[in-house]
Amino acid sequence: MSIQICPGNVSAPRKCPTGMFNPYTGKSSIQDCQCGPGEEPNFNQTECVDCAEGYYSTLCSAQCHLCPTGSHCPYKKMSAPLPCPVGHYSYMPGQTECKKCNGSSVYRSTVTPVWSRGQSHLGQRSRQLISCPPGTYRDGERSDCVVCPAGHYCVANIAIQCPAGTYGPKEGLQRERDCAICPAGFYCLEGTSRRPSSQFLCPQGYYCEEGTGVPHGSPCPAGTAGGQLGQTSRAACKRCAEGRYCPTGVKDCLKCPPGFYCPEGTSDPMPCQPGTFNPLEGQDALADCRPCYPGKSCTQVALKFPDVDCMPGYLI
Repeated sequence: MSIQICPGNVSAPRKCPTGMFNPYTGKSSIQDCQCGPGEEPNFNQTECVDCAEGYYSTLCSAQCHLCPTGSHCPYKKMSAPLPCPVGHYSYMPGQTECKKCNGSSVYRSTVTPVWSRGQSHLGQRSRQLISCPPGTYRDGERSDCVVCPAGHYCVANIAIQCPAGTYGPKEGLQRERDCAICPAGFYCLEGTSRRPSSQFLCPQGYYCEEGTGVPHGSPCPAGTAGGQLGQTSRAACKRCAEGRYCPTGVKDCLKCPPGFYCPEGTSDPMPCQPGTFNPLEGQDALADCRPCYPGKSCTQVALKFPDVDCMPGYLI
């Protein structure tokens, strides 16, 4: 489920407002961003507000709807109307309770009931559809609502894992924004149920800003190294010293090999050019590449030693 839209003339998708989402690909307008069940956008399309008592909205609704005749919506943020039980009725839309029938008439719900099979000696019995209040969900065949477990939030009768980069520290969370942001220096996988411990420290060679959801998402840039666990920003990556080099995402800078030189902050060793050589490790300047010996020739780049003897009749 996406939380982004792509209006024209932009280099990257834009996020829907907080608490809203876009269930489709290829959308370009903020009007394509939707609220969760039991919610609708405010007038300015900037945030989601709960449906009032007597109203409901589903995952596919653009706004809250009046509870239909024959049902009632007793809570705020209802994701489905509750049918009136046998012996009760509601004669107008938008009711928050059902009235008890007098002895002469009985209202029959127009909402299709859910059927369940009990023990064989009990036969079949019906039960009313239950719309669980926010923070609870339907667990399989159980007829009652269950408190949302840690690491999840619960809407529309289902439990949804807190997204990567967040964690759900307690039971009964009602919406995605109730999931806590992962602290800097750690990463939080999808469905994390508690504040991250040392097991989820950012690995060496990487940094984890607030809200990080994967361990290897932000490597220290080339030319720098991350020697510590739990680095919180790019600034914590240390620039490589002279005579060393650092590819992307390493914990230690590497010593410059023979045939090369490595100025400060080098991501890849720089080769000595033809006509020169360097027999030593850890060199840091072009001047460390030595001219070829008399009577020898250096015909290639990155030589540790001269590679060709001068032929008879020639001199260098």
